[in-house]
Amino acid sequence: MGLFDKLFGTRSQREIKQIQPLVNKILALEDAYKAPFYTHNSETESETRECIERHGLTPCAWFEKMGILDVPTAAAHCVAITEADMEIMKAKNVSAIHNPTSNMKLGSGFAPVPEMLEKGI
Repeated sequence: MGLFDKLFGTRSQREIKQIQPLVNKILALEDAYKAPFYTHNSETESETRECIERHGLTPCAWFEKMGILDVPTAAAHCVAITEADMEIMKAKNVSAIHNPTSNMKLGSGFAPVPEMLEKGI
């Protein structure tokens, strides 16, 4: 099972609790090396929907719950983010990385760049 599957493929609270030690190790490495965290975030509607089905949260809200956004974070894509996700990103000072070419290739849509800029993301 790959890291992505460990982070997003869970289906129970027990499994989520098993992920937290891995997240804690990642956060400790980031702190030790003063390294930012880079991740894909709500790249597609289906990814966001699946995360909500599995965790009851959007990817952005789940990252926040797991403590991942407590370190400097850059989030790629952000196509299917919600207004609440943008509020989290603003509060946690998350940088958005816009990938229009990749998003066009996937046919996943466009990130709400004007809205993020208005919020100071």
